[in-house]
Amino acid sequence: MDKTSYKFEIVLPPSPMPSQPNANEILTEDSSHHYLNDLRWKDKEDAKKWARERGKSIMCVIVYNGSTNDRHFQMVCECSGESKSHVKKGTLYEPKTNRKNTTFTKKTKCPFKLQFKHNKKSVKSEEWYWYLEKVVCGRHNHPTPDTLLSHPYAARLNDEENSL
Repeated sequence: MDKTSYKFEIVLPPSPMPSQPNANEILTEDSSHHYLNDLRWKDKEDAKKWARERGKSIMCVIVYNGSTNDRHFQMVCECSGESKSHVKKGTLYEPKTNRKNTTFTKKTKCPFKLQFKHNKKSVKSEEWYWYLEKVVCGRHNHPTPDTLLSHPYAARLNDEENSL
């Protein structure tokens, strides 16, 4: 009788990445005081630019989240939200190879959010302006980087550089 030896290999699932914290874990101090002000902007783009510059000064990349209507908009941390699957809904995903997928996402459901509002200056005046209504949440659930040098945000060209 032939003795056949079998070799078994135990495959463990990959451990979670240390750079991806839990969604409910708060890692930074409250930065609300950094954004609170009485400034007013005539243009929505000026308000967005101000928020991005304030965030950049404390190593936080802030992006436009969208508006609920034409009188409100929100700016959030680039890590807010969840990653979306690119596979069409209702279809079964079949991998083309047996290779493991080693990609990861920046999205950590970061709760940081600024809310801006469009309002009249006064009852007598017909001048409209944008202002920071409130800092919904001033905390982040991910570590802030020491520098933005290797960050894709820092690699973007400004209007002057694009014109060259």
